[in-house]
Amino acid sequence: MATLFLRNYSRNFVTLIYYFFVLGFSAFCAGLRHEPSSPPRIHIHNSSFQPDLILRVTAGRVPIDCAWRYSVVINGTIPGPELRFREGDQVWIRVYNDIPDENVTVHWHGLTQRTSPFSDGTPAASQWPIPPYHYFDYEFELQPGDAGTYYYHTHVGFGAVTAYGPLIVDERQGESPPFHYDDERTLMFADVFADNDSYIAEGLGKNPFRWSGETTNIQLNGRSRSANATANQQSVSCSYAVVSLEPNTTYRIRLIGATALSQVFVAFEGHANLTLIEVDGRYVSPVPISHLEVHTGQRYSVLLQSKLNYTLRRDRERGKTHYWIQMESRSRALITTAYAVLAYTAVGPLNNTSSPDIFTKPPTKPLLLPNETFADGWLEDQLHPLPARPYEDTFPELGEVTRRVLVNITQITNGSLYWTQDGSPWFIRIMKRPY
Repeated sequence: MATLFLRNYSRNFVTLIYYFFVLGFSAFCAGLRHEPSSPPRIHIHNSSFQPDLILRVTAGRVPIDCAWRYSVVINGTIPGPELRFREGDQVWIRVYNDIPDENVTVHWHGLTQRTSPFSDGTPAASQWPIPPYHYFDYEFELQPGDAGTYYYHTHVGFGAVTAYGPLIVDERQGESPPFHYDDERTLMFADVFADNDSYIAEGLGKNPFRWSGETTNIQLNGRSRSANATANQQSVSCSYAVVSLEPNTTYRIRLIGATALSQVFVAFEGHANLTLIEVDGRYVSPVPISHLEVHTGQRYSVLLQSKLNYTLRRDRERGKTHYWIQMESRSRALITTAYAVLAYTAVGPLNNTSSPDIFTKPPTKPLLLPNETFADGWLEDQLHPLPARPYEDTFPELGEVTRRVLVNITQITNGSLYWTQDGSPWFIRIMKRPY
């Protein structure tokens, strides 16, 4: 047993050293390209230290998809509050773990943390988890080129299915995005699971392995209406999300895949002329599209031009009072279809607009989405970086590639289920209370 412990400890220790060497070298290289926004300062975190933001992670019974579920939430809501910063900001976020019997970390998905690797939020890699009734102060220094769409989520157990929120980085002070738009909306997609987090997490690590089951629905911004909902179930937590638009306005729609399993295909009824401008926190040369394919962890921005007043009047004369956002899962054994409402606010001659019906699903699917999977390589050969900012990295063309690095990831089921990278498994063994 002692030999096994030492062997695992040695392997994990070497892995950690390698991890921090890579991050440290990346930070060094980043330092060659980017100037810090201000001279380094020492922050002493005593009782007088005041963080810029506070997030509190709790767990309890919350209404989800027309039912009650014991879930982890951040600041009491699903999704958690939007965090918004600028390039050049140095930010301290204090995360409190208010769950009495679970550890917590928060991961800032998409941020490289090249100047603050210990704030990445990966348990047993960049930090010990935060034990119950303790806190951890996370630090960011957002660099030029970081402007884009990100999100944050817990990173222990299965809590990330509900404990997540948007994180937006705007251009540094005095700069504007390379694309013009009048306003923006953020759409976050998440999976719905009937069983609670601890039961699912236990089964995924169990021997014999116990599958979580497929997602039962797709949420948009924390809202969904179960296919099993009855007519008298009419509450905010049992309704379709509403995305409000004004006529004749150009919107930047930020889409974030906070799902655990689902690759979400999404399209907007009556609004097929979309322009893709951002992928995973980087601006791209504009690509015209009619739908999006958003997998777990991915983020996109599209430009959407809303309808003109006369077009809306014509649609309403024909009985069309609102439009649907249609979401469908792909690459899973069970295909899930979900909806949200795209509604126009009362503006000018449309001030008699009635509230949309958020409880009745469309009688038939309003949109026909492609029947393809991630293996089909959506937009794979159409995405190119936007060379609009002098400090953006220049990516090589396909013909310039001289070396390929292959990483072999394998799923192995041997009673329990685990993954290997190039034949080496990774097991996380963290004591229940590390301190």
